[in-house]
Amino acid sequence: MPQAQINGQNVSIKPNWMDRLFGFTAMRLSEQDVPPQEDINIHCALEQIEAQILTSRGASTAVAPSGSDLALSKGDLIELSVQTWRLARRIDGIDGEKLPREKKQLADSLRRFQKILDSLKVEIIDPTGQTYAAGWDEVEVVSWEPSEPGDGASVNKVKQCVAPIIRRQGEIIARGQVVVTEIAS
Repeated sequence: MPQAQINGQNVSIKPNWMDRLFGFTAMRLSEQDVPPQEDINIHCALEQIEAQILTSRGASTAVAPSGSDLALSKGDLIELSVQTWRLARRIDGIDGEKLPREKKQLADSLRRFQKILDSLKVEIIDPTGQTYAAGWDEVEVVSWEPSEPGDGASVNKVKQCVAPIIRRQGEIIARGQVVVTEIAS
C-alpha cells in the first residue's frame, strides 16, 4: 500500500472506488492515518506555506499591519486596492431594482474587502471631479482633453479616473492615472 509522510509520520494511502474507476491512486487519508489532533499544528503548517509563497514572490517588500500574521507584497496590496475600487464602481452601475440580491451580495463582499484594506491602513482615492494643478505628484495624466479655442479662462478638472491613488499610512504607494479636461469657467 502506498505511503506518505505527514508531520514526520508515515501514513497509508488507501485506494477507493474513484481510484479503481479512474485507474490511478490519488492521495487520501483515512481516519486511522491522521495523527491525534494535538500532534498537528495546522496553523504552523499554513504559516510555513505562506512564508514559502512570499519568499518565492520576493517578499522583501512585504507589508503587514502591526500585530498581524498577514503579509502582502506591495504589488499584491496595490492589486487588491485597485480591484476593490473597480468592484465599487461596478456595484454602483448595477440596477438595484432589477438585481437587488446580486447588488447586496456584491456590496457585502466590497465591505469585507474594504475592512481588510482599512486594517492595513490603505486609502483608495478617486480624484474624479477634482481640480487638476500642474505638479500634482499623486497622479499621472494619461490623456489631456483641451477646451475649445476662444472659450477664455478655463479650469483643469479630472474627467475620469483610470486607476485610483493608493496610500498606505499617508504614503503614496501607487499614483493614480487620470484623464484631465479643460472646462471653461
